[in-house]
Amino acid sequence: MNGVKRLWEVGRTVGRYGLLELLPDSAESRRLRKFAGPVLGKTDSKLADRPGPERLRLALEELGPLFVKFGQALSTRPDILPPGMLEELARLQDNVPPFPLSEVHKLLTAAYGKPASEVFSWFDEQPLASASIAQVHAAKLHPSDDFPEGREVVVKILRPNVEAIVERDLAMLKTLASLAEQFIADARLVKPTQIVAEYEQICRAELDLLAEAANAALLRRNSQAAGTLYVPEVEWDYCHDNVFVMERIWGVPVSQVEKMQAADVNLELLAKRGVETFFSQVFTDNFFHADMHPGNVLVDMSIPEDPSWIALDFGIMGRLNTAEQLLVAQLLVAFSNANFGLIARLLGQSGWVPANKSLAGLEGSLRVACEPMVNAPLAEISFGDVLVTLLKAARRYEIQPSPTLVLLEKTIVNVEGLGRRLYPQLDLWATAKPFLERWVKQKIGPQGLVERVKDDWPILLGQLPQFSSSLAGIATGSRISDEVVASQKQQHRSLQLTVVATGLLATGALTGVLSSHWLLATAMLLGGGWLLWRQLDN
Repeated sequence: MNGVKRLWEVGRTVGRYGLLELLPDSAESRRLRKFAGPVLGKTDSKLADRPGPERLRLALEELGPLFVKFGQALSTRPDILPPGMLEELARLQDNVPPFPLSEVHKLLTAAYGKPASEVFSWFDEQPLASASIAQVHAAKLHPSDDFPEGREVVVKILRPNVEAIVERDLAMLKTLASLAEQFIADARLVKPTQIVAEYEQICRAELDLLAEAANAALLRRNSQAAGTLYVPEVEWDYCHDNVFVMERIWGVPVSQVEKMQAADVNLELLAKRGVETFFSQVFTDNFFHADMHPGNVLVDMSIPEDPSWIALDFGIMGRLNTAEQLLVAQLLVAFSNANFGLIARLLGQSGWVPANKSLAGLEGSLRVACEPMVNAPLAEISFGDVLVTLLKAARRYEIQPSPTLVLLEKTIVNVEGLGRRLYPQLDLWATAKPFLERWVKQKIGPQGLVERVKDDWPILLGQLPQFSSSLAGIATGSRISDEVVASQKQQHRSLQLTVVATGLLATGALTGVLSSHWLLATAMLLGGGWLLWRQLDN
């Protein structure tokens, strides 16, 4: 019953804001307006004169937090929506009234099994931020050996009953997306059900604060070596599935460029470090922060000539598999070389191009779409524009990127925007192209082969005891003599040593031929030869 009531609320809101008028003109959309219009009602006269994108934004804000977040997600999809719509949706603010302090304390007491006053020596009644999924309070832990005066922290708490609200509205979005695909031809091209499915993954990730804490801890470990990105430390003893506690950190919002300029912060260095950090996360660590909008980024300008970044909010993270990493890197390098034939072949080899589509035709479409950008200096070309243009051209061939690649596209747009806000002359290609070319060579060249052999060899060794145990188990379970069992065990040990010897010889030969690690190669060859000689001698 609640679902039906919610569907009716959404429908009436669609009618009141005249959102059916925003659908592309087609026979299907005209039929939809004809039959659904009288049921949903007329557009409110006070709203009729407002531009369509503004009416959409106001409707999403009225429908509530989850629709606001969905609109925000759509605002990062220039491959789907026109510029005017994107700009308006980007104005959506995930800023909702805070839930009462009494509810905050009730949730904390349930999580810790004791009052919040026994956990925190001070707890700010006014939240630092209040959003649709959770709200954040400043607090201070009781004194400890490591922090005699108590450690200042931030406490993120899920909203009461937020899981039920999310489930209800996700079901609604799925229904609307399915209807759109069934009755609107243009909607089928953008696959709204897939977009909602991607959004569902993001929402569910944000509902698990223990997962967010784990994300923060991993990103912190990955970032500590470089020292150009600071990730606050997680206070694991105080984290639960609906409560996330980490150290409180201070920095300057990245939007306050004038303040940083007044302090003589090296903005060029800061912008370049942002790009380098991002590419390191994507290609070296394979774990990237996928929600790098200005609200989630601070700047540590305590040393103006050596500034660094501070990351916040770790609910949305991304990982690419090796094939996706290679595809993205090779696509960007191929574009920088204006090699559209290679781009088409890469998309074909990835399995994205349907069998009934011509790669030559795809190459032509890519060339037409991208040629104007190719003629401009690389320094003036936006990474984000390149990816959006490639995806738009590819979409005509029914190519749909994976959810992770959509996250990557959004993150690249955000990172590029942050960098150029700080330093408008930032040349991302000067930093990215050499990095990507080196990385591709490492992955698909001789060095990559050696690395894969080295990486996979321990797995093979680890599987050998299991293989031996399985065979021994079969022998032991059979009604055969002890002498036969002993003989079989000896054979298993001999087989193990032979496999190890052969593997050492092969790995040593590859290492010697394909790399400069001669000492390691010699040791492997000698060890493998000795083991093999022992087996032959026996």
